[in-house]
Amino acid sequence: MSPGTLESALAGAVEARYGLALRFERVGGEVDLNFRGAGDVGRYFLKVSRRGSEPPADPRLLAYLSDRRPRPSVATPLSTRDGALWFDVDPAIALPGPAGRWCAWLTTLLPGSCPQPDELGSAERRAVGRALAELDLALAGTKIVRSVPVRWDVRRAGDALLELTGTTPPVAGRDVLAAELERLRDDVLPRLAELPVQLVHNDFNKDNILVEDGRVTGIVDFGDAVYAPRVQDLGTAAAYFCRAPDISETIGDLVAGYHAVLPLDAGEIALVPEIARGRCALALTLARCAAARTNSASHRAYLLRNEKLTGDRLAALRAAARDAPSAGRSPVQVSRP
Repeated sequence: MSPGTLESALAGAVEARYGLALRFERVGGEVDLNFRGAGDVGRYFLKVSRRGSEPPADPRLLAYLSDRRPRPSVATPLSTRDGALWFDVDPAIALPGPAGRWCAWLTTLLPGSCPQPDELGSAERRAVGRALAELDLALAGTKIVRSVPVRWDVRRAGDALLELTGTTPPVAGRDVLAAELERLRDDVLPRLAELPVQLVHNDFNKDNILVEDGRVTGIVDFGDAVYAPRVQDLGTAAAYFCRAPDISETIGDLVAGYHAVLPLDAGEIALVPEIARGRCALALTLARCAAARTNSASHRAYLLRNEKLTGDRLAALRAAARDAPSAGRSPVQVSRP
């Protein structure tokens, strides 16, 4: 189905299901199909996703979070005329990719835009930390999302190590990445395993938040959510929002914002830079191994689009950990708020 035709077909499906006349424009997305909708009734967001054997978790999770107080910055899902939070897409609507079942759901459109981490000052980074803590606070106790393995989970360092050592020809920096994944598996994960778990976002990066006027106005994409210690969420965010050469200060800002909402103990704070370092190594490993397997130059470039930035952050975190003992401080100095 050609561009424009697909949007028109989905607009017809939305009008039939929700009674809203909207014009849709496709926007980016790695797995799902995403569309911005606009009309006289307002602005909305339509997500079209492959249908599994169970109802989609995202709209149910968004509905749950929308009712929590304090309410995190998430979109509100709309109910169809039948009272459902999602609908099956008519097979007659030809969607790109392999044939299969698809479902869709409509939400409010969040304000703001994705930030560039280097553009964020101390106050904005603290706001990011607060927003993540408010989300984790709201997620605590819910069992809406099934517990399924997620590759982008630092606790699967052993799996990533096997993939790394089994990829031929060897990927760039294999020895360094192998050492980092071994350190994560053997030194960090046993400490992480001692902490209680809850549902966490697990991918709180610049592409999954929206900001406006120094505030976090939107949190999106719960596709990598896992049941893990909450500090794993903060350490994962730190991997994306830390900045060299100010590693301690930038991570400290995130911790300060988070701690103001959900207090952390000294052991959790010490884990934040360790998890950030492990997430960088995991991200580089998965990207480089996938790039080594593809025959498509454009897909390879897409997989490696963040390679330099992630590599620079990993190098800075390694350097901070190496230099800190001689300065008489912990590997990465994370200040309390």
